[in-house]
Amino acid sequence: MSASLLETSQPDLEEDAKDFIQEAELDEPLDLNGSKPPPKPSMELKPLPSGLKYTFLNGDGETPIIISDQLLEEKSIKHIAILENTALS
Repeated sequence: MSASLLETSQPDLEEDAKDFIQEAELDEPLDLNGSKPPPKPSMELKPLPSGLKYTFLNGDGETPIIISDQLLEEKSIKHIAILENTALS
């Protein structure tokens, strides 16, 4: 008798699975192999303290880094090149 009580109190998982599959079939399929990547969220750069400045890896405007504004242009270029090479590895 106890087994029959357990059986009646348990939800029918097979029926729930069938309902879920039928609902899923009604929706349009997702195109996971689309050629367009999802849009990137917009980025807001905050003001920096004096002595620092933003620069961007790969010149793309999407990967900001913060460096000293006291560096000579030659040193800045070398630092950026190192960071770009490290990011690719």
